[in-house]
Amino acid sequence: MSDGGVARGISGRGVARLAVELTLICAGALLALAFDEWREQRELDNRAGAMLEQIAAEFRTNHERISAVVDYHREMADVMNELARQLADDGQWNFPPEGYGGVQVPTLLTASVEAATMAQVVPRFPPDVIREISEVTTQIRKYERDAQNYGLATLQTDFANGTRYLRLLNFWLESMARSEVELLESIDTALASIEAVR
Repeated sequence: MSDGGVARGISGRGVARLAVELTLICAGALLALAFDEWREQRELDNRAGAMLEQIAAEFRTNHERISAVVDYHREMADVMNELARQLADDGQWNFPPEGYGGVQVPTLLTASVEAATMAQVVPRFPPDVIREISEVTTQIRKYERDAQNYGLATLQTDFANGTRYLRLLNFWLESMARSEVELLESIDTALASIEAVR
């Protein structure tokens, strides 16, 4: 008799009710998972937006720092050219030239780009923004190399061969000034790209 009761409880309306309950439980679990996934994606998007703001702030700071020295470096490159002409014309030159205060290399910021890379939010940026940020970081590295090479050139002082010395200094100073201009242009383009997605 008890076997008949079990069979009667499972059949008919009981099976339909069990199916409805299982469906509701599965639907609730799937909705909870979908909500959790949505919340995580939204959190990542918010973090990516915040990182993009930090990157833009760093780029603006770098722009200010480079703008403060670019004219001076161009002027010093022209002075070095003039010194080389004087040396070629009359064999005399005075170093350091009037107004020469050494090379002023600003410290450029890249921590936010590195943090965004480590936090794995860069893939959330639009492709054109990623490309422009990458261009700026490449230009920063080139600028730092040019500044380092200028510094190394100053260590190779050879006043006995002033022409070679001035050529070497001038080459790296001009290269550094060009890098500054290229970097300023890259930063402007990247900032415009970042502004477009806000």
